Amino acid sequence: MKIVSVVITSYNRGPLLKRAVNSVLNQTYKNLEIIIVDDNSKDKETINILTELSRISPKIRVIINKENKGANYCRNLGINASMGYYYTGLDDDDYFLPHRIELFINKYNDKYAFVCDNYWIINNGIKKKRFYSKCKLSVKSLEYENKAGNQIFTTVSKIKESGLFDENLKRLQDHDMWFRMMLKYKVAVRLNSCTYVMDISHDGYRITKSIKNIEAYESFFYKHKQNISKLGCLKNINRIDFLNGNFKFNISSFFTPKLIIKKIIEWL
Repeated sequence: MKIVSVVITSYNRGPLLKRAVNSVLNQTYKNLEIIIVDDNSKDKETINILTELSRISPKIRVIINKENKGANYCRNLGINASMGYYYTGLDDDDYFLPHRIELFINKYNDKYAFVCDNYWIINNGIKKKRFYSKCKLSVKSLEYENKAGNQIFTTVSKIKESGLFDENLKRLQDHDMWFRMMLKYKVAVRLNSCTYVMDISHDGYRITKSIKNIEAYESFFYKHKQNISKLGCLKNINRIDFLNGNFKFNISSFFTPKLIIKKIIEWL
């Protein structure tokens, strides 16, 4: 049984971090390590919980930054410190369902860049799914939208060879990382399961709410423009123009017959 390294980045969210860690410890697949990288938390409760977590299991390693370095720095630090064969990540305010890692171990194939699945979003007691189907992912699948979600399952070597997370990005860092992996390894699979819970109902800081969309989308598009299809470029440009208030919109870029048929098939 190969070791799975689960990297959890944390900042001032002790109780939620504890829930996240417990969801990993409760996995049906047991050969794993948990690497918590704390980005110099100042909250006393979080500091106490980090100390507690470091003592409850030999599977847990806690790394604390001496200064605040950002989420991507923390992810990369955790990946470089990992001793496992496989890698997956977990945000400290989210959690795994018990069979997640076992499922990915059974479904992973080395020809894939990664495997992922659909996931749950919880907001103020309302639970809904993000994505509803199994599908193969290609570079085109990710050139406009992150259809893999915020966490994937792959090998440590593949994520390192793809260049790790871009520490200059403040948002869409997962989309950027998965896109670069797809450029290198060509194909991935999203399973028709739902084993990750994204909790956005708490009052804490969540990066997706705090950074302007326009800056993130511009950064992603202009970084990868040379690897995006003409249709994908047009869709990205339309979105950026819309967010800039220019309201230039080419409806044909979104509602081609081929795309309509594809969406109908996905819905069915």
